[in-house]
Order: sequence, then C-alpha cells, then structure tokens
Amino acid sequence: MHERISRRGISHILAEAATLMSQARYREARETLQIGVSLDPSNKQLWREIVTCSIAMRRPKDAISALDQIVRIDPNAEDAWTDKAYLHILLDEKDRGIEALERSLRLHPRDHRKWYLLATIHMSVGDWQSATIALERALQLDPNSAAAWYNYAVCFFFQDEYENALAAAEMAFALDPVLEQVADSWLQVIRADEVAHESDIVAVAG
Repeated sequence: MHERISRRGISHILAEAATLMSQARYREARETLQIGVSLDPSNKQLWREIVTCSIAMRRPKDAISALDQIVRIDPNAEDAWTDKAYLHILLDEKDRGIEALERSLRLHPRDHRKWYLLATIHMSVGDWQSATIALERALQLDPNSAAAWYNYAVCFFFQDEYENALAAAEMAFALDPVLEQVADSWLQVIRADEVAHESDIVAVAG
C-alpha cells in the first residue's frame, strides 16, 4: 500500500484521506496521512489534516503533536499556535497554553478575544498582575466588553486596589447591569473598607 500511494503522490493521499474523513473513517484517514508525512514531512496540509483527524478521534495530545510539526515547519503559523493554546488549556496544561497563546498574540496582537482568554488563564492561577495587563490590551481593542471590565475589576480587587476595582466595576455595570448582582459579595467588602476608612479619618480629625 505504501508503494502504491507513494507513486500516486501527496495530492492523491490528501484526496483519499478527505474521502475517508467524509465517511467518518478517521483512523484510516489518519493512517493514510501518516504515509503522506513519511514521504513529505514538511507538508503543512498533511499535518493539518492529521490535527483534524486526531480531534475527531478525541486524541488531543496527538493533535498537539501534529501542531508542533506545523509550527516547526512554519513558526509564523498563527492559527496553529492558537489551536495549540486551546488544546493545552483543554488538557489543563496552563503554562503551555499561555506560552502558545502568547506566541499567537505576537503574530496577531489585535485579537481582543485572545487577550481576554489569556487574562482568564492568568486569573485561574491567581496571577492578577499578568491578567490585568492582558485585560488592558483586550479593553483597548474592545472597550465595550462588559465581561472584560468586570474581570478587570476583579483583578484590582484581589490586588487590594479598591478604588480602581470600583471604577472598572462601574464600567461593567453600565454595559451589563446584571453583573452588579454577580459582584455583590466583593463589592460589600470594598464598601465596608470605605466605611472603615472614613471612620478612621473622622476619628483622627476629632
């Protein structure tokens, strides 16, 4: 079979794999594509189809391995870096997800959704400062994102920057009033702190 497909060339391998994939015969399609990459290991299209098969077969690690080959061939393949990031995040490999997402953003820095995703990953590991920086970039590109303003407020809250947290929260609530109910618990902490601070001022003044 290897020799038969070798003679027919890569285009025929891709066509045969496409037919198999259209029939949901992903394992056979992947085997066919593997023959292709043994003949032409620098063919990005073959690796991209292997990614598709691997995802369809619910084998994310295999998909990442194929994406690694794509970025080896073309380090500027922004979509491959993005897909790698999503898969690493899916597997809870947050450090690798952040690294891949940052590579993608260096190639395409004006995608506010990626900046927002990067921020949420940083938030999930308690890196509030890095999340704040990512959210600032997201908001520069999409200032009408209520979710970004809200998370921006949360980041300030966890850094004890209550004044900035309130200012960001007010922007979020103006865009989506429902978020004020979500924020009720930590807003109470800020407001209690303000009351205590005002009491201290009065006591000193007296």
